[in-house]
Amino acid sequence: MLVGNKRGALELSVNTIVVVVIGITLLTLGLKWIYNIFGGLTTQQQDLQRLSEDKISEIFGGSDEAINAPTRTFRIEQGESYNLRITMRNILPETHSFQYKIESYQAPASVDKTKLNSQITYYKDKMELKSGEGFQDIIIFNSRSLPLDAYTFRIILTCIDSGCDEEWSVPIVMDVSSS
Repeated sequence: MLVGNKRGALELSVNTIVVVVIGITLLTLGLKWIYNIFGGLTTQQQDLQRLSEDKISEIFGGSDEAINAPTRTFRIEQGESYNLRITMRNILPETHSFQYKIESYQAPASVDKTKLNSQITYYKDKMELKSGEGFQDIIIFNSRSLPLDAYTFRIILTCIDSGCDEEWSVPIVMDVSSS
């Protein structure tokens, strides 16, 4: 009779272990599924906010400033690229020719500024704008091979007509982070 009780206790223990293992497996799979559903919400929220700001800027024509960027600070994962939509406007009373450039002025000492500037794509030709007229462009910042750090750039809009020495600038901060 003692042998039978031990066998029943052993079967009960094996059944308990099997139920616990199955329970832990289901719990792990359930948590992973929930994480996959909610894990990307932060990225989606940031993308939605950026798109909303871009659309508001597009609908209302930017602002009365010479350079309008919907965001001046953004985070980018290392190896990814970021599209920043900007609007430049002639706030002078007459038609003038303009050109803009992007200069990096704060970066880690180990980063070659020429290489850093080559990873930024934007419209580099001159543009002629009537008074109040705007020009939209998308600046593509590429963080390929950049170390994790904050990088500060300046968007500089210059009136290039003779006798016109107006210049406007806006700082942009790119924070390269790990995924």
